[in-house]
Amino acid sequence: MKGRKRTWVQVFLCLIGLSVLPLQAEAKKEILVSSAISLKNVLETVKKSFEEKNSDIRILFNFGASGALANQIMNGAPADLFISADIKDVRKLDENNFLATGTAGSFLENRLVFIVPASSAQDISTLQDLTKAEFKHISIGNPRTTPAGRYAEESLRHFKVYEAVRERLILCENVRQALDYVVQGEVDGGFVYVTDIQTNSKGIRKSMMIPSEAHSPIIYGIGIVKSTKERSSVDKLVDFLCQSESQKIFAEAGFIIPVK
Repeated sequence: MKGRKRTWVQVFLCLIGLSVLPLQAEAKKEILVSSAISLKNVLETVKKSFEEKNSDIRILFNFGASGALANQIMNGAPADLFISADIKDVRKLDENNFLATGTAGSFLENRLVFIVPASSAQDISTLQDLTKAEFKHISIGNPRTTPAGRYAEESLRHFKVYEAVRERLILCENVRQALDYVVQGEVDGGFVYVTDIQTNSKGIRKSMMIPSEAHSPIIYGIGIVKSTKERSSVDKLVDFLCQSESQKIFAEAGFIIPVK
């Protein structure tokens, strides 16, 4: 009888132990970062390094077009940190009181390029060359929601060829889709960031670096979402993003580190 009681006690203690395990697993604090998809690869690298140093914090990502992500946050979608490929999206959230006071600011810079499939015999030295019959389809991020698309449209207007090529533009959900269309040879060329080329250089060829004076400065913005319940953890992440270790990762990926 005593043996049976001992057995039941052991089973009871075992069950208690098992019930505690899920609680221990849930102890990690989670941060949801809504970020421009052009930062996907580099942020995943930074995440690995950050979590190694902060084992109690787990970073989750929601990648997409910056404008679409900003709209999601304004419509109540959860997020703790917002990183946009256009500082204007961050300012819009800040002006509408969606970001924590004093946390909105510039983060990184980038450059815009026009690329063609690696197998293409076409090349351009000016965007006016896009009016040639050989360029039937051109991929571009949707200017309404994608900063890369807005920068591209500004560039086309700067060179006074927007109306001439307007019907040839294939509007994409985000800059990575614009890149994929070129890689797959579904279009004759497309507008992407310099950093996108380093992410996936196979199947494409840089044709022209777009002059920076042809479009608004490509400044990435960052801001802590006001509704976050993990402010101290988010502060740690933002601080880590600004440290030399992370800055080196960004620079190696082709991003420009602004001079503070």
